[in-house]
Amino acid sequence: MAIDYNMAGSIKELSDPAGATWYFRQAVSATDRIAGADADTPPARSNRSSVLLGLGRNLGQLGHFDEGFHYLEEARQFARPRSRRRS
Repeated sequence: MAIDYNMAGSIKELSDPAGATWYFRQAVSATDRIAGADADTPPARSNRSSVLLGLGRNLGQLGHFDEGFHYLEEARQFARPRSRRRS
């Protein structure tokens, strides 16, 4: 479901960047609901990184740079292999 919201946000962003934010936030919310060991699998981590990247990029485009940067940084942490991540 997160990927569907992320894709919808990406499409909506082309014509209505402000309207796309809702879809990106829904995508992040969907990844927040993945619990336990399932949240730490490579596919789940990749999906979370993708949706955080989408939201961060969208917020930056709208001029919400601090909030956007927060999500971009979180996406970077999820994209980094577990053995190379810092706490």
